[in-house]
Amino acid sequence: MDQLRKASYLKKNEKVSVEDADVSLLPPAVKQINVVVEGSIGAGKSTLIKYMKELDKAYNKIEFYEEPVDQWMNFQGHNLLQEFYKDPKENAFALQSYINLTKVKQFVSKTNKPIRLFERSLASSQKCFMPILFKNELLSAKETDILKSWADTLSEWFPNQLKIDKVIYLQTNPDKCLERISQRNRSEESNISYEYLVDLHKAHETWISQLSNAEIDVIGVNVSLDFEVLKPMYQQIYQDLCISVLIP
Repeated sequence: MDQLRKASYLKKNEKVSVEDADVSLLPPAVKQINVVVEGSIGAGKSTLIKYMKELDKAYNKIEFYEEPVDQWMNFQGHNLLQEFYKDPKENAFALQSYINLTKVKQFVSKTNKPIRLFERSLASSQKCFMPILFKNELLSAKETDILKSWADTLSEWFPNQLKIDKVIYLQTNPDKCLERISQRNRSEESNISYEYLVDLHKAHETWISQLSNAEIDVIGVNVSLDFEVLKPMYQQIYQDLCISVLIP
């Protein structure tokens, strides 16, 4: 992961104040960017977004789009997430289809805020989750082709809305992810296997390495660290995002 721009560049014991960047004084000449938070299950995406919301309260520069898990757990009376983990082969296509639909709805929505921050993307669904489902024979070749065709078509229809400008990659190991999944004790996740987390970790590492060679700014954060250690890194990321939307 040496290619990534690490968020751990802060000097030891250096304290960062959000006010230092004067992000509240952004001029009208700003551009809008799409930022996605990526990482395995249990990496800490929700924790990062919650803290970013706290930082943004005084400035209101970010529109947040969290994964609509509540919708996945109640689609016309069906808990698609729970049904998938109980019987993956029977329910993988339905869950993946609906996840993609809800994700696209988020990306095509509009806001006047300069920063749109998403919890995961259609791209990670295509590059990380679907290949694993296919490899484990939970998605057939036909189902995989259908999902890919839909994703490709939507990308053609909404190129600007679905584009990714920056990725915040929360990098951790499968053991830490499994530990956090156990701690939050969600019934829908009780059947997640360690092997599945290993596959997800490898898929994310491969995809992120590819992105780092493309024209996408990838910020890698080692989230195996304690949250108090991560907080100044997240503050720095917030500052960088606000500054990055300025038009020279």
